Amino acid sequence: MAAIELHAADPGYASELRPKLYKFFIDAGVLLRPLGNVVYILPPYPILPADLNFIHDQIVESLAL
Repeated sequence: MAAIELHAADPGYASELRPKLYKFFIDAGVLLRPLGNVVYILPPYPILPADLNFIHDQIVESLAL
């Protein structure tokens, strides 16, 4: 499990960044759990390296939001 806290003007659970992150990840086909400005990653144990790299790449792309 990993958690990444993103810089936001309004940090916390009610951050306006959450709906943007949620939509971005759903549109990209990645099920991550953004709570406010924090993104939680809990991949399954048998995840393939290519799938984990895809998730990583989507997180990197989300930083442009």
